Amino acid sequence: MVISRGLTEGFRGAVAEGLHPAAWLWIELEPSLVDVNVHPAKREVRFHRPVEVREVIAESVREGLRESQTAATPVASAPKFSPPLFQSSAAVTRDVPFVAPAPLNVLTREEQTMIDDLLASAQTEESSLATNEPSVAASDRAAERFRLLGLLHRRFVLMESDDGLVLFDPKAARERILYEGMLQHRESGVPVQHLLVPVLLDLDPRDMDLILRERSSLASAGIEIEEFGGNTVQVRSLPEGLGVGDSMGFVRELLDELLHGPVQGGKFAFERLAKLLARRASLLVSPSLEEARHLLDKLFRCDLPYCAADGRPTMIEFGMRELERRFGSGR
Repeated sequence: MVISRGLTEGFRGAVAEGLHPAAWLWIELEPSLVDVNVHPAKREVRFHRPVEVREVIAESVREGLRESQTAATPVASAPKFSPPLFQSSAAVTRDVPFVAPAPLNVLTREEQTMIDDLLASAQTEESSLATNEPSVAASDRAAERFRLLGLLHRRFVLMESDDGLVLFDPKAARERILYEGMLQHRESGVPVQHLLVPVLLDLDPRDMDLILRERSSLASAGIEIEEFGGNTVQVRSLPEGLGVGDSMGFVRELLDELLHGPVQGGKFAFERLAKLLARRASLLVSPSLEEARHLLDKLFRCDLPYCAADGRPTMIEFGMRELERRFGSGR
C-alpha cells in the first residue's frame, strides 16, 4: 500500500480517472529499515518509516514525469484509431539514502536529520520547478514541431508533425494551462478578479452550512464568498484569467458540481477546486487557428503538456507508419 499510494500520488493529474499507473521501481535502503518477513511468500514488506518512503516515491515519480517531457511525443496511435492514454509503464528509479538505525530501530539524531534534509530537498526542488517556467525559447522550439493545418468540426485542430498527423484539443490544453497556473500560486495565493456585480445564490440549509464552513478553502482558490442573508450567499471574486463571460451561470454550475459531483479525496481540497475551475473555464474555448498557436506556446511551458488536469490527452498523433498500414500502402 505504501508503494502503490506513492505511485498514485506521483501520477495524480497525469493519469485519467479509472486508470492505474504501473512502474518498475528500484528501491535501495538499509535492511534494518524494512521488515521482509510479514508475508510467507514475500509478497509484502513493512517499512519502518512508511510516510517518508511514500513521499520520496511520489516525488521521484513527479520528477521522472517532468524530465520525460523534454523528449516526449504526443500519445501515439493504436489500431482502429483508438489510442490509449498510456502505452507503456513509466520507469522511475531513485536511490533512497537511508542510514542504518541505532539498536531497537530507534533513529539517531543524525539519521533523523538526514531524512528531514532529504524531504526538505525534495519539497524545495518541487517548489522551484513549479514556480520557474521553462525558458520561452525551449517552449517555442517544442511548439514549432507542429504545423497548423486547419480545424476539424470547429472542435479539434489538425496539425502536421515530423512523424505524422496530430489532433490537438484546445479545451484540454487550456485546462492544463489554467490548472498548473493555479498550482504555482498555491502557497502565495491565487490572483483574483473581483466581479463587478457579485453573484447571488440561494442554497438549501445543508449546502449553505457547508459552504460557509469551507469559505477559507474556497478563498485559497480565488473564490470569495460572503453571507447575504437567509440562505443566500454572494460570490465576490473568481480566480484571475478564467475568461468567464457569464459569471452567474459559471458560478452556479461550478458550485453545483462542487457540492453534488463525485468526489475523490477532499471535497474542498485545493487540487479538486483547481481542476474544477480549470475544466469549467476550458469549456468556454472557441477553437481557432490563431488561438491554437497561442495555446501551444503556453502549453509547452507547463510541466506536463501532453495531458489535461484529469489525465486526458491534449493531443493524439497518428504516425505515418500507422496511416500507411491503414491505407494499405507499400503492398
